[in-house]
This record gives sequence, structure tokens and C-alpha cells, in this order.
Amino acid sequence: MLLPATPYGGIMSKLSSKHSKRRVNGIFYPLPACLVNSESFRTLSPMANKVFMLILSQVRFKGGTTVNNGDLSATFTQAQAWGINSKSTLKKAIDELLARGLIEQTRTVNFCETDKNRPNLYAITLWAVDGCDGKVKATQAPSAKWLHWRPAVA
Repeated sequence: MLLPATPYGGIMSKLSSKHSKRRVNGIFYPLPACLVNSESFRTLSPMANKVFMLILSQVRFKGGTTVNNGDLSATFTQAQAWGINSKSTLKKAIDELLARGLIEQTRTVNFCETDKNRPNLYAITLWAVDGCDGKVKATQAPSAKWLHWRPAVA
């Protein structure tokens, strides 16, 4: 059974009155066990994990599928609200997520006069990239690059 999407993001959890004291009512973001248990996710640095959650919190669902994957950002202003107070820390975390294939960059901004107020955009590789009203190129299937990540051999 597909649960309804909410205007605020994730999928609304459905609770019966007998369970209302056992669970928190609200939105949840579906992450499959194969991702959470993967080496690429389990061994993330704490900051990369935090940035992944920052990006994940922007994903919106309608009818059980994403509608804005590919139009997700991780700006310094957003990161500060999540307790990341260094631009270099944010960059390292984004680079780690990109290297592990958990996210992919869908729009790269060159910091020229016309682009200076537009952020880089990302997609979570768990889902296909949505077109986002022509902002980015849509894909038919998720890239799931995280499945192929292996740690570097020292």
C-alpha cells in the first residue's frame, strides 16, 4: 500500500489510534536496508552522513515516487542550520558523498556574474533523476552508483 505524500516532504506515516502512543506521527523518508547496510553508507564520516540527511530532507514524494530528485542543494547557509560551520567541511562531505556514489551532481554552477546566486544541484542515486521543470535532465532509472563503491586498498 502506498502512503500519501505530504506537502512537506517524505511520506506520511499512517497510524491507527491504538498505536498512537508508540510512534511519532509525521513524515518519514524511505531508505532501503540494502543502502543503509552498504559499505558506502555505513562507513560515511559523521559530517558526510549529516550532509546526506540535509539533502535527503529536501526530497519530495507524490504517489510514492520522487518529484524533485535532482533539484536538491547543499548550500553553506543550509549546512549551518545543520551544525556545519565550515565551508571546507561542507565541501569535503559533498566530495565524499559524490565519491561513494550516494549523490550525483545534476547542475554545476560556475561562479560568474549570472550564476552567482544559483547553487549546485544534486540527486540521490537511490532514485531516478526527475526533470524538475527542465532544470536538470531526467533519467529513467536510478544510477545506484553506491552499489559499486569499494574502499581504496591501502
